[in-house]
Amino acid sequence: MLDEPTQKPKRKPKQKRKIGRKSLLPLAIGTVTTVFLLLGITFLTIRQEHMSPCPPGAICEFGTSTPLPSLNPTALPLSSSTSRNLTISSLALFPKQDALLVGSYIDGQPSSAQVHRYPIANFSLVGYELMNTVPMIELGQYNLTSIQDIVQQPGGDMYAFASHIDQQVQLYFSDLDVLFSRFGDSDYSPISYTGYGDIAFSPDGRFYALAGENGLQILSADSLAVLSEEPYIVDEKFDVQAVAYSASGDVAVAYRRWSNGGMFYLKIWQYHDNHLEAVGSYPLSGMALEMHYHPFSDELAIATPVGVQFLYPGRDELHLFGFWNVSRVNSIAYAADGGSLLVAAHLNGTTGVVFQIPFGQDRELTWAEPADIPFELQRFDSNTTKMILSADGTMAYVGTNQGIIEVINLRQPD
Repeated sequence: MLDEPTQKPKRKPKQKRKIGRKSLLPLAIGTVTTVFLLLGITFLTIRQEHMSPCPPGAICEFGTSTPLPSLNPTALPLSSSTSRNLTISSLALFPKQDALLVGSYIDGQPSSAQVHRYPIANFSLVGYELMNTVPMIELGQYNLTSIQDIVQQPGGDMYAFASHIDQQVQLYFSDLDVLFSRFGDSDYSPISYTGYGDIAFSPDGRFYALAGENGLQILSADSLAVLSEEPYIVDEKFDVQAVAYSASGDVAVAYRRWSNGGMFYLKIWQYHDNHLEAVGSYPLSGMALEMHYHPFSDELAIATPVGVQFLYPGRDELHLFGFWNVSRVNSIAYAADGGSLLVAAHLNGTTGVVFQIPFGQDRELTWAEPADIPFELQRFDSNTTKMILSADGTMAYVGTNQGIIEVINLRQPD
């Protein structure tokens, strides 16, 4: 007889743990704390990705989606670039000296020419950073891919945008506030001069000169009529880089001939009684980045990458002045009193500088060439591109390749 299988004793079921109210409170607090901690870490991570770095000890304001009424002030050192990598290519001041016109382009993007309008909020600031939320004109629709010059009519309401690359000049005559408000109108377009690389107004504002592959023209600022014309600047393929107009009627044109790998030249005409007469031609040491006549004479200063060239009245050759410790000259401007020339340059790939060259009583340079920088005014953590002075000569505005406008106070201490 088989034994009956013995049954294993049943295990007593475990009693379920009851969670009381006192145990729920710490658990809830711990869960909520963990969630908030994770959200905080995520928020800080996202914010760090979108915030521009602020230099130690600087007071920085960061752009928001709200349109800013003026330039965004930054304090030195100005080492961070803007989010769109804007390079400033041209500068001009409003007639009331209360706002800047800034021509720029986005690095690496074709047809990105822009003109920004920046009210000057505080003359004591040392720099402004370009923001994308201020009023802006996109000029790609008007066939400009870059702007090297913004030229204002002295004593008038005409402005011109000149592109050496596109060989086109666009003329606007209107109050600038009206200009910016009308740019969205489908029936509004500027007066365009195709085949001309630059424009210069006479110091009295009565005339303007256009120069390019279509020749040299002198036009009336009142009627826009052509008063005199030279159809051929040179009898071969070339492009114009700069034009200057003196108080005595001299018109200077800097251009590049495409033959022999590209050679640079300067040609001078005299305009009197509705007639243009060529009076001189000179080889240049390099591309003319810009050039200006002295405010009280026919002395001409030309900025080239390797230095500054001067053409003195009554002389048959240009004089080049270079600098040992400057790798490239970018922009020049005569002081308001004519006693010195300001030069914007860069010392190396990352450092910009503005310095001053004094003149003697005969307006000759008072230092030997080549030389070190005579009187350094300011250094920057970015390369300089363009410089202009206020009408009274007390402020210098210096554009850079990082979307920053540096401001230098030139007032003499009491």
